Amino acid sequence: MIKLSAKGQVAGRVLAFKNKGITSITYNPLNLPSKVTFSTTKYIEYTYDASGGKLSQKTVDGGTTKVSDYVGGFVYEDDNLQFLQHDEGRVVTK
Repeated sequence: MIKLSAKGQVAGRVLAFKNKGITSITYNPLNLPSKVTFSTTKYIEYTYDASGGKLSQKTVDGGTTKVSDYVGGFVYEDDNLQFLQHDEGRVVTK
């Protein structure tokens, strides 16, 4: 069993995980994480549709930025198709 030490909770929201290096977590009105911050130069931002489906993920690590877009079952990283998800698994591009 893995024990996580979470810092502070507001209405069930975890605000930080110091043992994971997460200094803060910001939530949107749907109570989904919109930004997970590790430091000022390292963070992840999430964008969702109105029903809570993930549309994109932006990962910033120093000078490196990676954007993943989720369109239906298609997953793109920096505008390049990475894989297609479906009921039986996924199809990976080569």
